[in-house]
Amino acid sequence: MATEQYRFEKYRSKKDTVTVSASSIEEEWLGRGRYADVVRAPLKVEYVGRERIVTLALKKYKDRKDVDVEFLRNLQKTYDKCRGLGLPVLPTFRLDPKKRTVATTDWTENKTYDVGGYGNVHESEGTKKIARINNVGPLAKSIFSAAVTAARNKLEIAGDAYYFRFPKTGGEVYVNFAIGDVDGIIDPPVSSEESPELARYNLESAHYALYWWLRNHLPHDEKIRDSYLKQIKEMYEEQSRSIQ
Repeated sequence: MATEQYRFEKYRSKKDTVTVSASSIEEEWLGRGRYADVVRAPLKVEYVGRERIVTLALKKYKDRKDVDVEFLRNLQKTYDKCRGLGLPVLPTFRLDPKKRTVATTDWTENKTYDVGGYGNVHESEGTKKIARINNVGPLAKSIFSAAVTAARNKLEIAGDAYYFRFPKTGGEVYVNFAIGDVDGIIDPPVSSEESPELARYNLESAHYALYWWLRNHLPHDEKIRDSYLKQIKEMYEEQSRSIQ
């Protein structure tokens, strides 16, 4: 891909916007969605007279009328709200409104980790080597907790907003998750600070995301995989019953 120039902003308000200039050294295509393409790019970043190289993931939105400056800045506000609540979002989130591009942390850490959501059914090198997941219970507990916290703060999270990550070295691994796709988060109009219906929806979406990611990806020992699926289903049902 050709080198491109960017002006990424951290938007808070018209009077509080920090802009950083950057140019991509090389862009590696990662994937294509209905609304955007995603690339990984080492960027030469210039800020307050200093220059450094940072590798980020760039989500490039297609030419759509509904993807405008307001849309992108609303994504920034949603991201900031999630981060303020302590929800597990990616550490970096920057916008280039003119190029319809969002820059986020490269969570693969230069391909050290395999990262994907439940809809990504490819088998990576790391996936084939995984023997066991050491933190299925804590992983499920954390993602369900995040879903309920979001609901209490009037945030709706779709299942495809979640990313899962594990080391490509394989073997016995720990899996982390993040709310990586801010497009999958909306502020629905609910009548109270905590909506039971919204909490149930968020829990169902989180369970769906984790269930199908495990089912589609790992591990390849069916007995182990099925025990994981049973465990997270029981935890999901218990959490759902606790919602009043």
